[in-house]
Parts: sequence; C-alpha cells; structure tokens
Amino acid sequence: MVFVPGFAPLVVAAFLLTGVSLALSLLGVIGGAVARHRMVVRVASLAGLVVAAGYGATWAASGLVSRERTLGTGERKYFCEIDCHLALFDHGGRAQP
Repeated sequence: MVFVPGFAPLVVAAFLLTGVSLALSLLGVIGGAVARHRMVVRVASLAGLVVAAGYGATWAASGLVSRERTLGTGERKYFCEIDCHLALFDHGGRAQP
C-alpha cells in the first residue's frame, strides 16, 4: 500500500506559485531601483514579504494541525510529488523497490 499526503498536489502548486511570486517581487525591486521609483521598490518589497510570511505561516500551521501516522510493514510514504518520488519504506531496515 502507498501513502501519499492528501493535499500533495496543492502543496506543490503553492510552492511553485510562491517561488514565481517571490521572483516577480525581486524583479520589481530591481526594476524599481534601476528606475529610481521608490514606490515600486516599496510595493514590490511589501508584496514579497507578504507572500513569504503567508507561505511560512501556512507551512507552520499545517505542521501544527497534522497528525503522525505510522506506516505498516511494506507500506511506502512518498515525498516530493513533483518528479523525484522519493519514498520511505518500512521493511525492517531493508529497502525494496
């Protein structure tokens, strides 16, 4: 049996969206600094901070409300869900495919 966290696709989407948002904020800060528009720098900086704080708060809250689950023998738990499909096995210390 395979255990994949229920909101894995949503977590991946949030992670990717956060990365894109932070990159756009950084571009806004750099562009505003080059053009010497202080308001653009402030807004882009604030947007980046809000995105980072929101992602961090969501990450911390999900850790607080989640519960532990012990894997049964032969059961795998998958991590990443983007492309690597890293799995933990419970086979008495023996890794099996």
